[in-house]
Amino acid sequence: MIIFIIPFISKQVCKDWKLAIALLQGTLNSIANQSDDRFKVIVSCHEIPEVSFKGDVEKLTFLPMNYSPLDDEWKGKSQTDRMMKCCTALLSLKNTEFKYCMAVDADDRIHRDLVAFLCQEPQADGWIVDRGYQVDYHSNRVMKYSQLSKICGSTIILSKKLAGIPQEYTAEEYKKCIYCQGHQTMEDFFAKQGYSLYSIPFYAVQYILNHNINHSIIWRNSIKSQVKKILKFWVVGNQMTFENQKEFGYFQSKKNRKPRF
Repeated sequence: MIIFIIPFISKQVCKDWKLAIALLQGTLNSIANQSDDRFKVIVSCHEIPEVSFKGDVEKLTFLPMNYSPLDDEWKGKSQTDRMMKCCTALLSLKNTEFKYCMAVDADDRIHRDLVAFLCQEPQADGWIVDRGYQVDYHSNRVMKYSQLSKICGSTIILSKKLAGIPQEYTAEEYKKCIYCQGHQTMEDFFAKQGYSLYSIPFYAVQYILNHNINHSIIWRNSIKSQVKKILKFWVVGNQMTFENQKEFGYFQSKKNRKPRF
């Protein structure tokens, strides 16, 4: 069993709730599109969004949070909020057996064969997604990227042993949770402890960029830098192919096969 954990932004701090739901729907579509159904999805959220899930709806669970996103401890701290939501989801799994868990940001997409690959491979400590795509949200243009784990949080897949399951809702227990580590340094963190993360051997994640809910990009880059990144998609990127759309769970228009989020 593969567990997908999706930390979802609160409506109380979201700039565009309609867009946030549309992006989450795309993430869920890519998971529901899996070629192997041995998975479950946990959406950690303050408000339950109006989304659909193709297939077995019992595979989807909404886990409500019991803290206010408007408190000074959380307000404006999207990465702290993400960590809390991931750790709380792990706490809910402490008595559940699963092979791997994967935190997926609520705007990214995963390849349809990811679950099948993970289930058929021998048990490992964990996996890392370095090969993936950067996708411009507005133009649907894509660029292949070979170091995705350095820039995208939806790239670490861990066994239950490595996830650091908290046993109770306390700060001390949550500090044990691996999601307190940054995804950029997680591979080195485990290597120092004698664990290896194996690389997924195909382009397994789409990292969706250039929409106004992309917290890490807004925080990290100036406006000038963001404009350069958008232009880069037109210079070295390509239009998303029909095959790529199928792999990542897009709905296509019958007329022009243009992907819809």
